[in-house]
Amino acid sequence: MNISEVSRYFPRARFGEIGELRPINDGLSGARVFAATTESGEYVLRIGPARESERWARQLVVQQLAAANQIAPRIELIDEDGHAVVSAKIGRASFAAVLGDRGSRQLAVGSLIQVLARLHALPTEGIGVVDPLAVARGAWNAQSGRAGFPAWAASIGARFERFERVLERDRRRVVSHNDVNPGNVLWDADERRVWLIDWEASGLTHPYYDIASLATFLSMPDEAALGLLAMQEGASISEQQAEVFSVLRQLATIMCGATFLGFVPDLTALVEDDVNGLVTPRECFGMAAAGALDLRSVRGQAMVGAALLRVATQA
Repeated sequence: MNISEVSRYFPRARFGEIGELRPINDGLSGARVFAATTESGEYVLRIGPARESERWARQLVVQQLAAANQIAPRIELIDEDGHAVVSAKIGRASFAAVLGDRGSRQLAVGSLIQVLARLHALPTEGIGVVDPLAVARGAWNAQSGRAGFPAWAASIGARFERFERVLERDRRRVVSHNDVNPGNVLWDADERRVWLIDWEASGLTHPYYDIASLATFLSMPDEAALGLLAMQEGASISEQQAEVFSVLRQLATIMCGATFLGFVPDLTALVEDDVNGLVTPRECFGMAAAGALDLRSVRGQAMVGAALLRVATQA
């Protein structure tokens, strides 16, 4: 899209002239995202897929609540017909990189826990439920029968009944982001805090799921992940709670792995190593950060999907 095509989202009386428009290609959700510089400041335009009206409506309610409570960047304009939101641009810094910096790690983790606490405390009225079990099962069923799907992952399908039994013990639901990966956590170096972006998956979900998602993408050891959960809950985690968290983490891993493989048009066309999970998710994302793997390429998506499913088989 060019400047003239997005001008409807930046009324001149409000924003002035658009000086620069740059696509942001970080995500894989199908949304079109642009950084725009106008006479009034810097903004991010996010245009959701037109076919996902139900998800868009749920996302918008949550994002508006989150922005009003300084969890998400300030919303400047909403175009409901175009499924578009213009938000204030936050200085983007890698949350994963901040976690690797001893001087900033504790502050960044503490800020994330505070932001999640505020998010989970938001009113739930009018917000739809997003069930991690149903989402993961749907993604699994859609991919596991495909030609070329890794045979070593087939045993995962037998776990869903046990997952359901465990989750029946704790049916709590809170307002959740549901895609807390490092790319959706922005570190604001000026304010020394984090912000959450990209709300497509948001809805009412179990309060442990956001930490489970983050732990999945960061390949966190169980002890570290449970420590983060204890910080969020403000209490030690019991064995029963740890089992619920383990199930939610496995569901996040399965869902993400199957989703990544779903981006691949033909699994049979890939070389064997790409679908055998021979590298870890952390290694995949490290390769991507170093420019050695393109996560938007078929090979990159297959490798990440296989790596995540390999982790799920070992849980």
